[in-house]
Amino acid sequence: MDFSREYHVSLLRSADELAALGRDWSDLYEIAPARFPFSSYDWTQAWRSHLCPPSELFVLAVRSGTRLTGILPLRMEKKAGFRVLRFLTDGRADYLGPLLAPGHDEAAQVLLESLCQYSAEWDLAILRNWNESACGLSSLAIPTDVVSLDTEVALAPYLSFAGSWNELVSSGPSGLRRGKRRLSKFERAGGSIERHTGAGLVACARDLQSVESRSWKVSTRAARFQTTQEYEMLEALLDSDSLKQEIDVWIARLDGLPVAYLLNLTRPDRACYYQGAYDQNFASYSPGTILHYCAIERTWRQGGREYDFMMGAEAWKAQWTNGVRKLRQLVLFPKTLKGFLAYLTLAAPRTCARRLRRAIQTS
Repeated sequence: MDFSREYHVSLLRSADELAALGRDWSDLYEIAPARFPFSSYDWTQAWRSHLCPPSELFVLAVRSGTRLTGILPLRMEKKAGFRVLRFLTDGRADYLGPLLAPGHDEAAQVLLESLCQYSAEWDLAILRNWNESACGLSSLAIPTDVVSLDTEVALAPYLSFAGSWNELVSSGPSGLRRGKRRLSKFERAGGSIERHTGAGLVACARDLQSVESRSWKVSTRAARFQTTQEYEMLEALLDSDSLKQEIDVWIARLDGLPVAYLLNLTRPDRACYYQGAYDQNFASYSPGTILHYCAIERTWRQGGREYDFMMGAEAWKAQWTNGVRKLRQLVLFPKTLKGFLAYLTLAAPRTCARRLRRAIQTS
């Protein structure tokens, strides 16, 4: 493809090369118009240091002159004898995709074409949870030397705000009215609500771990902060200079004991619910419901017009939301026998299983 600007792409494979890119990556993140912490350098390094599966770096960086204008951060895993590419932070990240500088949307096409030029070095790419707001898949032209499949794999419900706050509570989703009533009951019982952000945020880590340890998440293997590695990643995120202003921690306390928390990610136009839990012993107070209500109200009063529940269409989210996004997955494989076998072995069965589940749910 012929571009009006000249781009140069480099492939980073070593930790030293990634570290050397850190400052430029962080600078790009600060100006990217459609960014989430999942695509930041600090989140990436925290993930790699504590929870990333065994893999090799496969990070594509594109520059216009000396300026970094785009990053496609990937990792390569070995699965069933095949070389599989995924987004680098896939596993604890809801919205993923290339990170692009403003005015350089075409850099995404450059990155994709460069990825396909390296197709002799990988057998299958499974790029999940594609963030369409950063780069729409429909805008990309897939090179003809690879096979591509673009599939819907997940839903991300959200609450879009309109009108006054009182109108939203009275006529919006039922979770808002329930949250308002529960908050009054909680405050009459002596409960308090805290919001933490910025400096000192890491001091909340123990409270989050404590609440989660007394929640339903432990018994269902949905806990996120109970192992040493998980807790250390949490501390790294909460202590990150570049991320602490984009993280809100909400804590509900009763008699000084933390009984629920939310860990939210904030943008100028919205707040995004990332993780949360509540102590089952205090379920009658619905502390999680209360925190969502408080976080939504603050978002509205700060000028945001959306509360994003991000990936996962759990039934309880329907009580809070009035819209839903579709998260997409881009699957690529070279036009080789090994590429085709990798797809049949690792991607096709999951695609069939998802379609079967949807058929059962809608029947």
